[in-house]
Amino acid sequence: MKKYAAAAALLLGACLMHTDVSAQSLPHLRSLTAPRPEDVPVFEVLSYVTAGDLLPSGAKPVKDFRYYLSRTGAFSIRISYYLDGEKYTDKFYFRAADTTAPVVLNSGDGSRVKKGSDFDIADYVGVGDMYDDNVTITYTGDLDTDIPGKYRITAHASDSSGNTADWGLNVSVYEEGGSGGYEPSTPSFIPFDDFAAEYGDKGVLGIDISKWQGDVDFDRIRDAGCKFVMMRIGADTKGIYEDVCFRQNIEGAKAAGLKVGVYFYTDCDSEERVNEMCDWIIDTLDGASLDLPVSFDWEEFVHFQKYGISLHRLNELYGIFEDRMNAAGYEACLYGSKNYLNNVWEDADKVWLAHYTKLGKMSDYPGSYFMWQMCSDGRIDGIDGDVDFDVLMYD
Repeated sequence: MKKYAAAAALLLGACLMHTDVSAQSLPHLRSLTAPRPEDVPVFEVLSYVTAGDLLPSGAKPVKDFRYYLSRTGAFSIRISYYLDGEKYTDKFYFRAADTTAPVVLNSGDGSRVKKGSDFDIADYVGVGDMYDDNVTITYTGDLDTDIPGKYRITAHASDSSGNTADWGLNVSVYEEGGSGGYEPSTPSFIPFDDFAAEYGDKGVLGIDISKWQGDVDFDRIRDAGCKFVMMRIGADTKGIYEDVCFRQNIEGAKAAGLKVGVYFYTDCDSEERVNEMCDWIIDTLDGASLDLPVSFDWEEFVHFQKYGISLHRLNELYGIFEDRMNAAGYEACLYGSKNYLNNVWEDADKVWLAHYTKLGKMSDYPGSYFMWQMCSDGRIDGIDGDVDFDVLMYD
């Protein structure tokens, strides 16, 4: 018993110093006098518990504190507090539980399966869980890949705590050479002049580019009204590599008097990989000055479950990136679509929002963002083909 008393004393000391305490350091609930699990308060894992959440009504803690519940389980802690003019020290019990269902990131609706092929639902949908690194994905319904046609099935995703998400999706089985119900969309584009007419009063207008835009004439895009360029510095999908146009892009944009920032496309899934990526970015920039942030571009949500990490862990990887960039003297930002900012990403200091709208419409994303990627089918003098248009928002 001395071991557990010492642990409680250490935790109380941490609380008195106003230190956030991870639930990983809290002792398991082992006391024979502890209340039944169903009689103690339950808090959501990956949240904070404060003294006010545990103390009786009217009580005031000697010192305020909060615990970060980094894992599920049962815990106890001694708290000193005042009530009706008297000071008390009591042990309080609580549990941390995962009650949040997995998040459907890609429903797979409209998936096409070749006749005669095997069908694994996990190959066609994307699911993540805020707490669990892995989710189980199954489906119910009749689907025969030997018979071409359209099928309606129901997908099921579950985590280790028994939380489930269910949704329906349509699947087409097609024969070799058949369209499988696929109909190509009609090409369209937005001229930069039209873009400027609609959004010139909302902020500074610019573009983002990579090797896919080829040789860019930066003097011509500047003369067309573009004021800044976000450019891909590199990517890390099957090893880190530099965008083949990065050097000429940053030199050309700066020579034309345009403001510049960079983004890095990644599917990093570990602390080791994100640190390797940060080392590479810092080395590649080699002290070069930037007017805009270094952006973290993680978009591989179509089959997210294959990475074997929780959505919370992904957010922690971005936090590492942000800290590393700031320490190197660069501002960091998170690139994300409206959907994933709402369902995956937690708070970031700076957000570059991707939300494609009809020309003249503003995004209805409720969160804060400093830059908005309005479309991917823009056309501007100086680039042969489509390019993304962006608005650096006025305050």
